[in-house]
Amino acid sequence: MSDRKMDIQRAVTRYAQQMLTSVDGIKALLLDDETAGIIGLVSSQTEITEHDVYLVERLKAREKGDESQRHITAIVFVRPTAENAILLRKELASPSFGEYYIYFSNTIRRTLLEDLADADVHSKVVEVKEYFADVYTLMPHLFHLKVNPCVGASRSMSQSSQFERVIDGLFAVFLALKKQPVIRFDDSSPLCRNIAERLSVRIDQERNLFNFQTSTEAPLLLLLDRKEDPVTPLL
Repeated sequence: MSDRKMDIQRAVTRYAQQMLTSVDGIKALLLDDETAGIIGLVSSQTEITEHDVYLVERLKAREKGDESQRHITAIVFVRPTAENAILLRKELASPSFGEYYIYFSNTIRRTLLEDLADADVHSKVVEVKEYFADVYTLMPHLFHLKVNPCVGASRSMSQSSQFERVIDGLFAVFLALKKQPVIRFDDSSPLCRNIAERLSVRIDQERNLFNFQTSTEAPLLLLLDRKEDPVTPLL
């Protein structure tokens, strides 16, 4: 399989470019703590300003609406979390900008869409879209999810926010790459089994998103537990 087709850094960079070029004119970029890190790894401040972005700000740091910014269009790129939903409702109730293009880094629930529609009483939202840039890309074939502590540290690992972040990240990776994986895992690891099962269910639930027209072989997702170390006993 072509390395270029499995280049997650290129895929996330493409999403960032699409967001920044989706709107003409002077823009503001509103992010959360995670998406700020994700965008920062694929776009420099210089590259962002070259797209007429004059302001980059955290959504949670927003002050009450400022009339002087009504001529500016806001591009919002955040994770689809409950906290961000509350912040977006607050922003739309007292909008600072003339228009809002809202992009989420992963799939969004119908209830979240309905909440945004109800909150947009001033009809400022032009577009709501999903861009599956939900991982921190370090190299073309290397990314991380900033999960700390390790998901296996909790007994109720399958119920933890870290566990769900891993599922979200892996799910977004294959949508960004436009590939549906074959999943294999270390059968001796409950953690690997839980991740494999939950990810498979998630893919089945969102089957319509994986209707990719491709003739290439499906990639293999191999889940291994770092606690299982086959090398050390041989040293």
